[in-house]
Amino acid sequence: MSNNPVIDFIVPHYNESWDIGRKLFLMLSMQRNADLGKIRVIIVHDGKEGALDWQDIFSSCPYDVQVVTLDKHSGIPAARNAGIKHATADWIMFCDFDDMFADIVALRGILQVLPTDDADVIWMRTYREERAR
Repeated sequence: MSNNPVIDFIVPHYNESWDIGRKLFLMLSMQRNADLGKIRVIIVHDGKEGALDWQDIFSSCPYDVQVVTLDKHSGIPAARNAGIKHATADWIMFCDFDDMFADIVALRGILQVLPTDDADVIWMRTYREERAR
């Protein structure tokens, strides 16, 4: 994996099941024509209770994953701030645990724009999926 990722994806997590987050991480793995060595996913587990077995889940992942665990549940803003403190890439992207990419080439487009000075912010389409609570 790359020691200097281009983009860090910061993903807060708090007591959601793996079934909810699987889509985001699967879509990252399925991205076509994108150098997955240029990304790192920083999962910030917001409190020690309910932690998933991240090492088992991401042992064969094609991109770098770092897990940060906060001592106590502090909320999404605190989790994102903790992720920022661990980020080293020039760019960061915030994803929720239940987010998905719109298609399997979305990351390629992002990585093509980032090395230039043409953008300060990148906006992507989002889709909302209703789920049972």
